[in-house]
Amino acid sequence: MSAHQPIDAVSHFCPWAEGDEKLSRQRLLNARNIGAAKAQRATNSRARQLMWLISSVAGDWVFARATADDLTDIANALVRLMLAAGTIERLEGSDGD
Repeated sequence: MSAHQPIDAVSHFCPWAEGDEKLSRQRLLNARNIGAAKAQRATNSRARQLMWLISSVAGDWVFARATADDLTDIANALVRLMLAAGTIERLEGSDGD
């Protein structure tokens, strides 16, 4: 009897992805999930909108056919957006929405 392996969505839906491409797709999958989770907890509407945008864009790219360089570029851009959203929420605080 073999041990159960955790499901790896990137390997399942993008079996051709290896190396840097696979890593970037994993980063995008994480950005999608983290963006959605942070959007649900955000107390500032601008930060919330950015987090939903991050989640949406990451979701669009994670399984799309794209070069490893393009995937890395979009993942890096989403990290910068996530940092911006965090800064906005910290500086502006809760807006009561």
